[in-house]
Amino acid sequence: MTLFDSILGTDAIPSWQVEVTGLAVDDRAVYLLGPVGGGPELWIFDKPCATTIPRRRAVDGRPTEISVLPGPDGSLAALLGDGQLRIHEPMSDRVTTYPLSADARGLAADIDRRLFYVGLTNEIAVVDPDAGRRLCGIAVPGRPVQLVCTEDGTLAVLLEGEDDQAVAMLEPNTTQVELIDLPKGCRPRTLGYDIGSGLIFLAVDANAAEPAGIVVIDRDSGRRVGGVIETSGPPTTLTLLRPGSRTHLYAGVPGVGLEVVDVARRAVVGRLAAPWLGPRAAADQNAGELYVADRFSGVRRIVPLIGGGPIAQHLTQITATEQIAPPLSGPRTTPDGSTEMQNFDIGTVVASTDAGTVILDPTHAELWLNATGPAVGTASAADQLGNPVGDTIAEADHLVTYFERGLMVTMPLATSTTVAVPEPLFEANFQIDGLDVAGELEFLLGRER
Repeated sequence: MTLFDSILGTDAIPSWQVEVTGLAVDDRAVYLLGPVGGGPELWIFDKPCATTIPRRRAVDGRPTEISVLPGPDGSLAALLGDGQLRIHEPMSDRVTTYPLSADARGLAADIDRRLFYVGLTNEIAVVDPDAGRRLCGIAVPGRPVQLVCTEDGTLAVLLEGEDDQAVAMLEPNTTQVELIDLPKGCRPRTLGYDIGSGLIFLAVDANAAEPAGIVVIDRDSGRRVGGVIETSGPPTTLTLLRPGSRTHLYAGVPGVGLEVVDVARRAVVGRLAAPWLGPRAAADQNAGELYVADRFSGVRRIVPLIGGGPIAQHLTQITATEQIAPPLSGPRTTPDGSTEMQNFDIGTVVASTDAGTVILDPTHAELWLNATGPAVGTASAADQLGNPVGDTIAEADHLVTYFERGLMVTMPLATSTTVAVPEPLFEANFQIDGLDVAGELEFLLGRER
């Protein structure tokens, strides 16, 4: 297992025959924009059934950029091209068109404030899709070529001037623009911005003095940090993904593959050879997944496995790599925010600094993370039980997982039943389907941990 593995299994690679010119993702669906037959189409793939036939919508004009704004009644898909912003409501097929200037370039969505931003010469246009109107613009000193809106609403804008380029930073609910001049001769292809570290990442071509790769700028000082992070070619996409407590930057080099940069170390920690890689990428932060364009057949979903850490080390010790691939989700933090976990076919792997890395039976993990069910009270089982303190134990007639403040047990009844036992209720007697299981639980509670 390498330092950073991106595991691609059959079930983890939905692939569709469409050339991707635009790509966006939310928690429900993947949105592809591309030319099909006589004209451009918007393809929408529902994530739970991604291998099924997508919903297809013909679109007007020649849009080249897409962004989505999630909502309770379905996401709004904004398409930019031909000097117009067209906002599609996929559920109703309603389309609202906002005329803009022919030089419109750069599109981003502010999820919290429910706004779309569009780059115009010397201005950022602001569109409120719920109100159905264009708001006052924000003046910027140059022509925007790319917009990136972070989770907190901070907007990073790559500006193109006559001689050099710059980055404009805009905080939420303000029209004040913070301008960061780039090093002389630095003309990046694309940018990424990490709100956690305050670092700006710029993809650059090779020159006489430095290789192709990523230039890093500190936002607070406006100064360059270290040398170029060398990649196997000039990246065309820079996509940040925060699996668990780590932040990684995926640099996509079309026709070559992905370079994985650890933001804290500002170094490449892994590479995924992908000759099929295209020039579009999007991240689903909640699921810990990366979607990248396949220049031959649509898009692929990549679920990263962070190697070198306790999760990967534990998996290497217990099973062969092919038995654990692919992960069912990206790494994420446990409910109390203290450590990391990741879902696999074999169960949920939890990296605990106190108890070491453990594996939970899938049924116990689902109850621990999602259910309020058998655990007594209104709080979730995760709140009541704390983190697991050992692997799920499989005995001849039951499964049991011990937690910081209790346990879960699956009983061998007529229909298998799982019970979560919070610590304050250790002395209680339990009736399941009319059967007294107090003796069984007493045995389990008396085991040495």
